[in-house]
Amino acid sequence: MKMPGFRDLRRQVVITDAKRQTLSVVLQLGVCSPCVEVSSGPAVEVEGTGSNATDTYGPNYSEFLRLNGVILDGETATVVALAIFKPVFGKEYTDRFVPYQTRFNDGVWTVYGTLPQASRGGAPMLKIQKSDGKILKVWLSQ
Repeated sequence: MKMPGFRDLRRQVVITDAKRQTLSVVLQLGVCSPCVEVSSGPAVEVEGTGSNATDTYGPNYSEFLRLNGVILDGETATVVALAIFKPVFGKEYTDRFVPYQTRFNDGVWTVYGTLPQASRGGAPMLKIQKSDGKILKVWLSQ
């Protein structure tokens, strides 16, 4: 059984004409990276989202993220990229390429460091999907 946002469920079931059986199915949330935790609270209007952002029970963050994506802008993409670059390449190395630039194409943000003048490459780079925040690639430019 598959359902978006949940782990795949696979069970072997033997069907016979002699018995009637009820199957209990518990859906488990899928693994995400990065994850967004949503909890209930008072209904609020999320700026720029109109009536899609709220319902009578509180904010509908899941619907907002489904419609707009998890990585909404270049600033968010940069924050995520730096959180990955620093442990991978080291803070000192990562800080050499400030400011970081972003480019958006076909649903993917690319984040890359600014090379110092007369430099030949080696800046940290990252590709991240806007829709779900999945990291597609991390590398050093050549």
